[in-house]
Amino acid sequence: MSESWDAIYAAVRSKISGGNISEAVESVCREAFDVSHSKGLLAQAITNIEYDLHRASVLFRPKLMLEGNQWMALYGDDFRTGFAAFGDSPALAMEAFDKAWHEKLVGKTPEKNELSEAEIEAAMRGPETNEADCQHERLNADGQCIDCGEDKRGI
Repeated sequence: MSESWDAIYAAVRSKISGGNISEAVESVCREAFDVSHSKGLLAQAITNIEYDLHRASVLFRPKLMLEGNQWMALYGDDFRTGFAAFGDSPALAMEAFDKAWHEKLVGKTPEKNELSEAEIEAAMRGPETNEADCQHERLNADGQCIDCGEDKRGI
């Protein structure tokens, strides 16, 4: 046991050989708590935060709601007159919103982009569901099942 203490004693004695204990403590602290590598990590974190603060989904704060089988990020009153993007998760809907916000309408006219009411309802319903398999869990305000279209007001 004395051999291990001898090594520690020799190391401490070599650090304070000049008798200035404060310099020895300062030196040991600098070596033990060196955070110079953290500068790069901190700079990268600040860059990431700056990027996130300039995202369209952060600046314009679209409403996030479940439409059919997808999440919708909506800026405006409704998706026909406003701006909407869809995704399988809230994060993916916001990412799609950010991406679509910066896309140009090159070669597109409003007439080419308009969908019929039936196309809009089909898109919001998602994939067709067999009525026998449907649990009728999601009903619209009129009592109609969103998944299969069956009228469930009497249920």
